[in-house]
This record gives sequence, C-alpha cells and structure tokens, in this order.
Amino acid sequence: MKKMLKMTVVLEIGILAVVAIACGSDAVRSGSGSDGQSAKSFEPVRESVKDIVIKTIKANREISEATISQNGSEMALVLTVGCETTEAVAQSLGNKFVRLVKQWGSDDDPSRPEIGPGDYDYKATVSCGGASAIAKGAKTSDSTSITW
Repeated sequence: MKKMLKMTVVLEIGILAVVAIACGSDAVRSGSGSDGQSAKSFEPVRESVKDIVIKTIKANREISEATISQNGSEMALVLTVGCETTEAVAQSLGNKFVRLVKQWGSDDDPSRPEIGPGDYDYKATVSCGGASAIAKGAKTSDSTSITW
C-alpha cells in the first residue's frame, strides 16, 4: 500500500513538471499601443495553469472553493472557506493563493519573505460561502506584498 502511494506521488510530481514545462512563460507579449508607444498585452492565464493552482490550493482542507479570473493585467482570486476561519488564517491562505499563481503563471516567481513585484495586479478575497468577506486584499504589480 505504501509503495503504491509513493508511486502515485512520484507520478503526480512528474505530471506537474511536464505541465510546467509545457506551459512555458510566453504569456506576456509586447505590442504597439495606440499612441505609437510599446504597450504590454496580457494573454489569459492558461486553463491548465489555473487547474494546477486551484487543485494545489484546494488540497488545504480549509478551502472548499477557489476561482481565478483575469481581465488584462488584473487577477481576481477568490477563496471560499469555512465560516469559523479567522481573519489571520484567511489572509495567510490569500497570500498562498497569490504565490501559487505567480509561481505557476507567467508572472515573476514570488521571492521570500515578500511576494515581490510582477506584471499583474492581484485582488484576493477570502469569504465564507455567500457571506461577507473574511479578508480582502490587493497587490499592485510594483508592490511586494498584499495590503489587507
């Protein structure tokens, strides 16, 4: 039984590595703006990347639902947790979610201990079902951490 579990874990890690290589980091391209200056255009985060990030974050038992939405350079990350979740725990989960998106997406990898700057603006919301948010935070592309 233990041997089968180890083989499954190794297989999953291998699949994640293949997906990471296949996803590449070509999601941000430069184009010409309407005023003749160069402007960045942001392709949507690939569905395969979203799937990996959501599956990874939902491995945390406190999280029942996770979504990633993108509009240009703006990322909206939403987590649904149990209503007993404290604000501090909600903020920690939100930080982890942003780090995962940066790690797997085309944005700069998060640095330690700060998340670090990148190409995208992030809005993170952690709520309990249909109830009001437990924690809401935002991180601009040039900031190094989420402001809660």
